[in-house]
Amino acid sequence: MNKTEIFAHRGQGHGSTNGLDPTGGAYVGYAENSIPALLTAALQGFHLEWDVLASGDRPDPAAIVAHGDANDEGILDNEDLALVAGDTPLRDLQRFGLVAHSPGQTHLPPLLDWVLDALVGKDVRLNIELKGAGSAFAVTRCLQRRGTAGAGWDPRIIFSSFKPNELEAARKAFPEADLALLLWSGAPLVTGARMEQFIARNRVTALHVDIPLAHEGMLEWAATLGCAVRVYTVNDPIMAIGLVHRGVTGLFTDFPQVIASALQ
Repeated sequence: MNKTEIFAHRGQGHGSTNGLDPTGGAYVGYAENSIPALLTAALQGFHLEWDVLASGDRPDPAAIVAHGDANDEGILDNEDLALVAGDTPLRDLQRFGLVAHSPGQTHLPPLLDWVLDALVGKDVRLNIELKGAGSAFAVTRCLQRRGTAGAGWDPRIIFSSFKPNELEAARKAFPEADLALLLWSGAPLVTGARMEQFIARNRVTALHVDIPLAHEGMLEWAATLGCAVRVYTVNDPIMAIGLVHRGVTGLFTDFPQVIASALQ
C-alpha cells in the first residue's frame, strides 16, 4: 500500500474542514496554494498539486498559483478564492493585497515562478492544474523563460485539466510532459471513441477522477487506455484504504499525513 502516490491537495493543510482533521483532532494548516503549504508538504515527502490561473496581461499573461475559474465574478466564493484573473492585469490583481483562502488564513497568491523556485531540488511530483482559459499559455511562457523545455524538461511535472483545449496546448508546448485528464461525476461523462481518440492523440497518461467515478468500470476502462487512475479529494482514511485495494495509482488529499498513516 505504501507505494500509492499521495498528493497534498493545494499543499499541506489548507483548512477546508475548519481546522479539524478526519480523525476529529485539531489541525493547523497553511493557506491553500501558498508557498508555505506546498513547501511543507514537499519537505514531508508528499507529491504536490496546485492550481494555476492566467492573468489578463497581454500578450504575456502571468501564471498565478490560485484556485478559482478565471471567469468568476466574486473575490471569495463559498469555499475558494475566485480571482477575476482572465480579464485583470497582474498589477491590479496584486492590489487585492492579502486575500483569504481558508478560515483565518490570508496570503498573497504567488506566481508560478516563486513556487518553482521554492521547490528546486525537491524529489516529488508537481501536479499543475490548468484552471482557467489561457492557463496553459501562461504556464508555457513561464517554463520557457526558466529553460524548462526540451532538454531542460523537469520530469517531476504533471499537467492536469478539466479543459481539453488546455491539455492540447500543454502537449503541443511540452512533448515530454505527463498529462492527466480531470473528470467529475457531476458532469456528463463521455467515454466513447471521441474521448479515446483525444486521450490517444495527446498521449494522456492518467485520469484524475472524483470518488464516485473511481469504480471498477472506470479502472477497467483506464487500463485499456494505458492510463493510471488518481482520485480526488480523499480525506477519509477508510475510503483511502478501499480505493487502494481497488487498484488506484494515487490519491489527492487535504490531509496527506493522515492518509499516509492509514496506508502504512
